Amino acid sequence: MKKNVLAAIIAAAAMASAFAGCNPDDKPAPTEAATTENVEAAATETTEPVTTESIENTENAVEPTEKTKYAVLDFNECAEEVLRLTPCKDESEKLPEEGADDMVLYIQADGTQFGPAWFATDGERFAICNRMCTVLKVYNSDGLALNKEIGYACGDDWACMNGDYIYTSAAKINANTGEVEDDLIESDKISWFEVRTWGEQGSNPRFCVELESEPDDTENPVYNFRFVELDENNCWQDVGEAYSVKADADSSESVVTLPNGAELTLSDSDAYLIGVDSDGNYYFGYHSIFKVDTNGNIVSQVDIPNIIYEDLWEPHYHYNLLPDGTVYVAAAMNDAYVIWKINM
Repeated sequence: MKKNVLAAIIAAAAMASAFAGCNPDDKPAPTEAATTENVEAAATETTEPVTTESIENTENAVEPTEKTKYAVLDFNECAEEVLRLTPCKDESEKLPEEGADDMVLYIQADGTQFGPAWFATDGERFAICNRMCTVLKVYNSDGLALNKEIGYACGDDWACMNGDYIYTSAAKINANTGEVEDDLIESDKISWFEVRTWGEQGSNPRFCVELESEPDDTENPVYNFRFVELDENNCWQDVGEAYSVKADADSSESVVTLPNGAELTLSDSDAYLIGVDSDGNYYFGYHSIFKVDTNGNIVSQVDIPNIIYEDLWEPHYHYNLLPDGTVYVAAAMNDAYVIWKINM
């Protein structure tokens, strides 16, 4: 199990949802999502999908089986494109001073391709931080709202927007001015290996971290994740268990245990926690997104269309989750940096 992409969730073995390529202008006919007998189906209100030349559309939602009694949603039915930006592949690893407002920096480093370091949103504004040159841009529905160079290291790949502030693990940034207002520090009472995901709890930002520890069982190791929040001294403090994952050395499956003891068997150890909404539902994702209730039952699933590596500049997605359960997913594709909004 990979430590920097941990704790996961992909559906049970009988998941048969697949994506087929088609012309972006040839939208699939609406389909009826599968429903669960014991779990309330996810909301199905959708918006007109916006497709991209670099993405392949999905087929109809799969029919439920004994092992898939939950809503399987069609990406093109429930995803709405909310932002599209232009890549700048500059060998100097800087954005041009006279470049267009919608430019984001794409770089190559250590044999790997990277898009922006992170994005954060409150549903109306979209803050995007470019790697290397540390230029923060904030967009809204009317276009560029802020273009401000900020002087701090990008750090991890996660951030959240809470009110008029953007939080990373290292800094509190004013979303209106781009200025770093406070440096944030890690408590000496908790040692974490990596920031994995962001969320909110009321007015106080929180995020999920993987604890830095050596597992006792090397054959079937257990990895532990905690939630941390800021205290009055701008120090991240441990506020409780997020979840744990036990990997199976003999298969790709792993078992997630929620704080209340509920267990969920995952079929892909690369999935990780995106966040927890205000109703207590957990959201896990990698190339698919799963909404899971507090009893460990999958409520709904959305498969991100199968984008082959050749279509992605950076071969993974970034996520933000709002308290109301709205998921935002960003992809650094070869032809555009795109953010979608998904209602599950």
